[in-house]
Amino acid sequence: MNLLTSLVLYEQISTTEAKAKELKRVAQKFIHDISSDDNNFNIVRLINKNVYGGARKKAFDMRKVLGSVKMYKTTERVGDGCLQVIVKLETKKEKKNEDKSTKTTK
Repeated sequence: MNLLTSLVLYEQISTTEAKAKELKRVAQKFIHDISSDDNNFNIVRLINKNVYGGARKKAFDMRKVLGSVKMYKTTERVGDGCLQVIVKLETKKEKKNEDKSTKTTK
């Protein structure tokens, strides 16, 4: 839940591949749950259950524009050779712009 809170707050974090895979699973479910429900009471309950501190207000404000979670592999960590991954929270606006750019290049 702490990684989910950081992801909501900063919209992009760097972590290990194993943690990123678990975070992506939890974040996708969280995004689906708060985006699909129109009842504000249920949304607030879900946000309070999954996110801490200042990320609660941001998650509530962003609930309609949250899109998906993307993982980008970067480098290996120097100490133990563990693969580092950047986890990015994408909004629906970014997805539309990405789709337009791929259509024009084809």
